[in-house]
Amino acid sequence: MSAGRRRPAPETAKDILGQLDTALGRIGRARGVAEAAGFTAAAAALAEAERGVTATMEAVEAALREDLANALRGQKPLA
Repeated sequence: MSAGRRRPAPETAKDILGQLDTALGRIGRARGVAEAAGFTAAAAALAEAERGVTATMEAVEAALREDLANALRGQKPLA
């Protein structure tokens, strides 16, 4: 991203969650393909990946809420 123009924090947060949601959808479609092909081990691994992405989304969403609150108060997020 260029240093000259910053996007609003809420828009950036939405993009971050959108990227994770896209990954979750793609994993779900891959799991469906694996299941249809009878690849049970792959389908199980993909189901586990879905659970991992879901947990990650929850953690990131909580972190983003904190970052957005800090941004509204004019504080820099903790790194």
